[in-house]
Amino acid sequence: MLNTELETLLNLQFLFLETHKDNPNYKKFLPTIMMKLFEAGFFSEQFVREWASSEGLKDIDKAFMYNQERDEEFKAIVADFIEWANGEDSDE
Repeated sequence: MLNTELETLLNLQFLFLETHKDNPNYKKFLPTIMMKLFEAGFFSEQFVREWASSEGLKDIDKAFMYNQERDEEFKAIVADFIEWANGEDSDE
């Protein structure tokens, strides 16, 4: 069964971290991009929580586009989004 949230996330990771790796200027916008996609319903709270957890998503390594290094780099870049999505942002 296709996990559209996972496929969307992995394609975003590939697009921004592989396709545009020669131009890192966009990285500062990735947390906002993720927030807007989250607000638009592309990602659920449960999906973000599971993806960001230390256990990670079940069977993510079986997904065609998955790359562990890319996934870890993307998580680090969007850490502010992950905190916000999990209700951990105490500034608001």
